[in-house]
Amino acid sequence: MRISPSASLKFDDCPHAYKLQYVDGYRSEAASCNLVFGTVMHSTIEEYLIELTKSGKESDMMAIFDEKWTDARSSQTIEYGANMDGDAMKDIGIELCNQFPEAWRNSGLMVLIDDDGKPLLELKLVVKKGAITLSMKLDALCMNSDGEIVVIDFKTPSSPSTRSMAIASDQLTAYQIGVESIAKKLGIHKVHKLGFMELIKNKVSTTGRGRGPYIVPLELVNTRSVKQKNEYLQKLYWMAEDVERGRMPRRARMGHNSPCKLCDVATLCQSGNDIGLVKSEYKQKPVEAPL
Repeated sequence: MRISPSASLKFDDCPHAYKLQYVDGYRSEAASCNLVFGTVMHSTIEEYLIELTKSGKESDMMAIFDEKWTDARSSQTIEYGANMDGDAMKDIGIELCNQFPEAWRNSGLMVLIDDDGKPLLELKLVVKKGAITLSMKLDALCMNSDGEIVVIDFKTPSSPSTRSMAIASDQLTAYQIGVESIAKKLGIHKVHKLGFMELIKNKVSTTGRGRGPYIVPLELVNTRSVKQKNEYLQKLYWMAEDVERGRMPRRARMGHNSPCKLCDVATLCQSGNDIGLVKSEYKQKPVEAPL
């Protein structure tokens, strides 16, 4: 069974939602504005860092984002929240791109390159661990000013997370496992630090009040111990066993923290109504290259 960090997080939220999305193949017909925004911002950052790493030149991030966001809006149906629209999200993205070059310089990070001179950005990793295959895409593998190897994941949340989130994040644990599995191939000894770089998508104020979009100063955490990595893998083994045996119950939890509030397939789960959803046969992406 192939598992991605995002799929395992969906299973943590609600096994039945995981079944409807990853096993039965249901998805929302309209793309979430937050998902589209995150994808466009990741692509913009990648293009900027590739040029910076290869030539030392800073490209115009704001122009890159503007073009990519315009293309994304014209190529798909996007679902926005009550207080957000496409123009507002464009303004947020432009302002974050305006701030990113300085935030990156302040981070002290430098993107690593492979033997072919390719920057290690959006790095696809597939790791076989017993009965499961862990599949992921790493945002950036870097080196800090102390010469330490750093795994970075870019986030575009509406509010900043706490340091404890980076310390406990399953996603960062998976990335560490993935990088360590090919450390020799990459010519590195180990991973030293992990961290999120968060670009907070507050609305741009039209009155001069409020903070607006901003980038959280980078704060790195130590890597996981062998025990912590094994505990994470054990959780994935249990998840694979549950899926294999069809143990995927609903998990609504309490009203104040119910995953149903943000679930794309909630109406299908609760009333059998699949309006607004499309279904396709779920297929795992093929492994592009063995490690």
